[in-house]
Parts: sequence; C-alpha cells; structure tokens
Amino acid sequence: MSNQFLPRTINGQPKTTVTTVTADTAYTVKVTDNLILLASTAGTKVLTLPTTTNEIVRITIRMTANTGGDYTATVVGGTLTFNAANEIATIISVPPTGTWVVESLIGATIV
Repeated sequence: MSNQFLPRTINGQPKTTVTTVTADTAYTVKVTDNLILLASTAGTKVLTLPTTTNEIVRITIRMTANTGGDYTATVVGGTLTFNAANEIATIISVPPTGTWVVESLIGATIV
C-alpha cells in the first residue's frame, strides 16, 4: 500500500528505559539505561559505569528512598555520592576517554 504510514525512529534510541535497582544492591550501569532508581537502607554500594568509547550516553540517576547508607560512582572530578532521598544527578559519557562527567546535580555530591 503506497499510502501506508511507516513509523520511523529518529535517533535509534528507545523511549526512556527505567531501571529500578533492588535496594542495597551494587549495580553495573548499562549504556541502554536512561533512568536509574535507587533505594538504600545501609552500607555503601557501588554503581559501576560502563566504558563508552564510541557514543555519547546520558543517564539520570535518582535515589527514591534512603534510611541509611549510600551509592557511589566514579566520575570526572571525584566520587558521585547519593545518600538521601530525592537526590538526582544526570551524567554524560565522554567517548574518547570512556569517562563520565556530571551534567547536573540536585542534592547528590561529588567529593
């Protein structure tokens, strides 16, 4: 049919993918993650960021609940830390180096 509507993808990336990490579990971030939701009750957990050398990736991370403990990730400039409810950070990959930079912070800190 010549008049048939053919849906197209402009940027090749799916709509927002929400990843809910099990409370108090370390997590290895995937380049397909768009929004990561965290919850913590005790101890320090690590978010391991992927090494991206050929594409720019933007990921938003939000701590939805915290009664103790924290999550950390290594970024350019130090350690990104989430240790209270409703802290948010958006990070962007730097392809040639495989590192990550923080685009914005709400409550989360870099030390």
